[in-house]
Amino acid sequence: MPFLIATAFLPMIGLLLVVVAAIVIAVHPKSRTYGFASWVVAAVLAGLIYPSLYLEYLPTDYSKFLNILLQIAMFGMGATLTIEDFRRVLRMPKAVFIGAVLQFSVMPFLGWGLSRLLGLPAELTLGMVLLGASPGGISSNVITYLAKGNVALSVSMTAVSTLLAPIMTPLMVYVMHARLWRSITSKCF
Repeated sequence: MPFLIATAFLPMIGLLLVVVAAIVIAVHPKSRTYGFASWVVAAVLAGLIYPSLYLEYLPTDYSKFLNILLQIAMFGMGATLTIEDFRRVLRMPKAVFIGAVLQFSVMPFLGWGLSRLLGLPAELTLGMVLLGASPGGISSNVITYLAKGNVALSVSMTAVSTLLAPIMTPLMVYVMHARLWRSITSKCF
């Protein structure tokens, strides 16, 4: 009987330990850099152990909730940038150019290589190439911010990739999978 009672409280004790560890990591001067990551881990574990904590308070239409969170994240990153940050980026256009070239060459090729390595069918391989050719978006900017990288450069590269995407994404998919594309469309039409 005491074993059953202890087992019932085990998830709660584990969650409490994770929250305490997150607090210690966030407060300690040598590990403060990992504070955000520790809170993310604590929140994910809380959701896994007690999903009702989140399900009771989240709206049923998650798209509105997600849009607000993305807007807050974008505003927070934008508030850290200055005009001088973008002037520094303008002084190094080579970095933005290299980022755009890599976005539309290496990333689709990695998608293709990974799908070949995993033995995915042709349709999923095309999807991986398409995903690889898509611009980074906010997640790359957030990761750059958390890693204390050049956020202005990341934002500039995302903007350039997004402007090039309507032309380059279909072009890179066609170039990398011209034969595959014809075989898939011939099945569909």
